[in-house]
Amino acid sequence: MSEEKKTKGGKRPGAGRPKGSCTGIKHPYKKVTLAFAEEDYIAMKRLAEKSGKTFSRFVADKVLGR
Repeated sequence: MSEEKKTKGGKRPGAGRPKGSCTGIKHPYKKVTLAFAEEDYIAMKRLAEKSGKTFSRFVADKVLGR
């Protein structure tokens, strides 16, 4: 078997996101995982829709007393 370079997998020249393309980007939100009973989740989702808010905004407002 010859000593040829394999081309499967690994780093390739020019592949991936350009360096510096994300410099200075700040993400204003943090991801949090919560678990609810299905019936509670459905009820909260309906209340959020009725109030015209996203589920996340609705839960945050309720927790913060807004």
